Amino acid sequence: MGGRGSSSTRGGATGGVSGGKILSTTSLISARETKQAEVDQVLTTLRTVAEQYGQDLNDVQLAKMAPGSSAMAYYDSQGNLAINEAYFDGKTMEAAYDMCVKSGFHPPRGSKTAMEAVAAHEVGHHLTEIAGMRKGYGTWQLDRVSTDIMRDAASRLGLRGASTLSAKISGYAKDSHAEAVAEAFADVYCNGDRASAESRAVVEVLGEYLRR
Repeated sequence: MGGRGSSSTRGGATGGVSGGKILSTTSLISARETKQAEVDQVLTTLRTVAEQYGQDLNDVQLAKMAPGSSAMAYYDSQGNLAINEAYFDGKTMEAAYDMCVKSGFHPPRGSKTAMEAVAAHEVGHHLTEIAGMRKGYGTWQLDRVSTDIMRDAASRLGLRGASTLSAKISGYAKDSHAEAVAEAFADVYCNGDRASAESRAVVEVLGEYLRR
C-alpha cells in the first residue's frame, strides 16, 4: 500500500506481498465463458457488499502481471479492482490462499471460496476509500482513514495501539493499517460471527464511518 498511483496487493502463494508490473487488463466479464464459476464468485461478493453497504464497484478486471508477481489481486488509486489472471482459477487460488491461511498470513475463509475471500479483501479497500471521503479527506487517503479506523477499534477493545490490534488479525494485517482493515473485512465477510473479535471491531467502526 502506498501513495497515489500505487496498488494495494494481496500476497500470493509464497506468502509475500508484491505489486508486480501490470502488463494489461481486460474485463472480468469477458472471462465468463471459460471461467463462469470464478466470475460468478467475484460478482456474488460485489453484490452482497453492495446490498449491505450501498456501494457498487463495477469496474472489475483481470490483470496480466509480469512473471514472478505474487499478488493475487489489487485495488488501485483509480478505484479499479483486478484479479491476477495467473490466479483466476478456483483450484489455483484455493491452494495459494489456503497456504497463506495455514501460515497465519490471511484469516480463514470459512465456507467462502478463496476467490470470494480475495475479492472481499479488495472490496474492503474500496469501502475504506469511501469512508475517507465521508470524513472529508478527499480521494486516495487509505492510509489516513485506515489509521483512524484502527485506532478507534483498538480503543474500543481496550488495546494499546493499532499495531497491537493488527497483529491479532493476520500476518498481512501487520503490513499497514490499510491492509489490516481489508483483512478484517475479509475475515468478517467470510466468517460472520465466527470472525475474530478484533476483525469484528474494525468492521464495526468502518461501518460507522460509512454511515456518516
